Amino acid sequence: MEVAETRLQYISGCSTYGGIRYVQLGMFKLSQDHRLVAYTVDLTGEEVFTLFVKDLATGKVISHQKIEGVIGVEWASKGYSLVYTTPDALRRPSRVFYRNFTCGTDDVLVFEEKDPQRFVDVTRTKDWSYILINVNSKTSSEVFLIQSKNPTGAIQRVEERQDNVQYFVEHHEGYLYILTNRSGPKEKEITVTDSYRLVRCDVRGLSFNNWQEIIPFQRESWVEDMDIFEKHLVTYHRESGIPCIKVLDLPFSLEKIGGKLLSSFWTVPLPNSTCIVTPGANSDFNSTVLRIEVSSPTLPDATLDIDLSLKRSRFLQQLQICGSDVSYVQRSGANKHEETFVKNRLQTAASADESHPSEIICRKDYGGGTEVQDTWPLDMSSRYSCNHFEVTSQDYARIPLTVVHSKSLRMDGLNPALLMGYGAYGEVLELGFSADRMSLLDRGWVLAFAHVRGGGELGKGWHDSGKLLQKKNSFHDLLACGDFLVEHKFVHPKKIAGWGESAGGLLVAAAANIRPDFFRAIVLKVPFVDVCNTMLDPSLHLTVHEYDEWGNPSEVNTFQYIRSYSPYDNINGGVCYPAMLVTAAFNDTRVGYWEAAKYIARLREAHLYDTNKPLLFKTRLQTGHFGEGGRYQHLKETAYDFSFLIEMMFE
Repeated sequence: MEVAETRLQYISGCSTYGGIRYVQLGMFKLSQDHRLVAYTVDLTGEEVFTLFVKDLATGKVISHQKIEGVIGVEWASKGYSLVYTTPDALRRPSRVFYRNFTCGTDDVLVFEEKDPQRFVDVTRTKDWSYILINVNSKTSSEVFLIQSKNPTGAIQRVEERQDNVQYFVEHHEGYLYILTNRSGPKEKEITVTDSYRLVRCDVRGLSFNNWQEIIPFQRESWVEDMDIFEKHLVTYHRESGIPCIKVLDLPFSLEKIGGKLLSSFWTVPLPNSTCIVTPGANSDFNSTVLRIEVSSPTLPDATLDIDLSLKRSRFLQQLQICGSDVSYVQRSGANKHEETFVKNRLQTAASADESHPSEIICRKDYGGGTEVQDTWPLDMSSRYSCNHFEVTSQDYARIPLTVVHSKSLRMDGLNPALLMGYGAYGEVLELGFSADRMSLLDRGWVLAFAHVRGGGELGKGWHDSGKLLQKKNSFHDLLACGDFLVEHKFVHPKKIAGWGESAGGLLVAAAANIRPDFFRAIVLKVPFVDVCNTMLDPSLHLTVHEYDEWGNPSEVNTFQYIRSYSPYDNINGGVCYPAMLVTAAFNDTRVGYWEAAKYIARLREAHLYDTNKPLLFKTRLQTGHFGEGGRYQHLKETAYDFSFLIEMMFE
């Protein structure tokens, strides 16, 4: 605790925080000259942040620049001035202010959004030309430009907001690069698709009619995100759910090649087992190096630098797993001598001088037929197996399922399994490496990740088919994945455990209502289980904003549909439910602690009691939605959860 308090005093410049149990660092932004750093800190878990500004030259926090209740912050390019966002009474970021440190004038209100379904955020273009005011709902967006050197000057709108139209902006040498789901040949003919395309537009003529297409809509390889450097345009794709990075060298002439640029992109090779690609900060516009982190259930988090000019990769560092038996995964085309050489080099990478990262020679094709140098991190595929399947749901939709287990495990239909899902907001179910889960894998468990509809694994259309009046698809998808595990003898039919967090808690709890005998045990973390009542209360922080995801129950059809699946409202009486561990957080501003409390109380009252299937309820009194603070507290929480699962599974 003394170490934690010392660090807190250091970042906050205050010595009055003794006994603090929770600390979360929010935003962290450097001024253009790297002299000042602006950052936000939450000390309660309620996601109420205070802005501090620190002078890195003196090491002192500028105490009179502290601002309470800040959500977003961004620096202007000239002088010591910044813009920041503040929330309304429902904690919706709605206003943008400008502050100049060099004068004593009051902060200036730059922008205000009054639509309760829209959130305001501030960012900047990577080249420091513009500050962006992003106004987003769950289904649409609108972007305003402010010249970074004149934050109180004129505001320029990129494109007027339209229902279901989303777009995101970057800037490069007089052009805006826009990622959007909008199509249509004319301005008045608005068409949206279930994926994104990339276009550009001259900032001197901001109009949909002037958008020039760079990457068209593609169902096989859809664009998720983009980044831009002085000499390179980087796009992040998914191809059949698998991450992919493609690069276009800048500048280019769209006119000379007739608008067909796809053949000019080259692909960054990634380790074969990669399931997650996380971009690094990559904040230097003039850099030629792209930093990424790759991970999978069998690949501990590894950091790579991609030299975009030389088309060469460098392996920098990797999460070290104590006691693990890691080994190199053979790539196609690597001979035995090369495999041994690479394995030996990789095993010494952790102890190598940081200024001389390990480099491995390997033949890879970047799309241009050139042999280049490449480096790869360590993999644990010799110890664990990770396979991807497609499962047929009740309406014949094909649902992706990822299954992980020890390679020594026998597929005899007797194993326990932990089935996990999320399926909301278009979020991709995380498939990164988790050292915590090794505890279950080494005990003979099968881990299954169900990529149900409502998530974003297969693009925007996958999200749309699992929200609003199609939400029930998610529940049937999860149950179909569990049946697949039983049918193919991965697991014992009476040894399936479920795990859901937040909206994932809704998924698992609703599935348990449909088939109470399906799970042996369930862990629900801050679960969204009282959907109907919550969405009927517009005074709660997120209710109005979330109408686009769940629907507005003031409409009769929507109310009846939500009521038909809301876990709290559909508990079966006289039925034996699985053993459950349900957790809540007192300071949770996203899912009220009363939801879980109501749910477990009604469940205890209604279900057929079984001493071997307890219904436990645990409330964290000093934290919020995202769990315990501190470096080690999450380990205690995970150990508690896993102990419950193991005890219930082998009772």
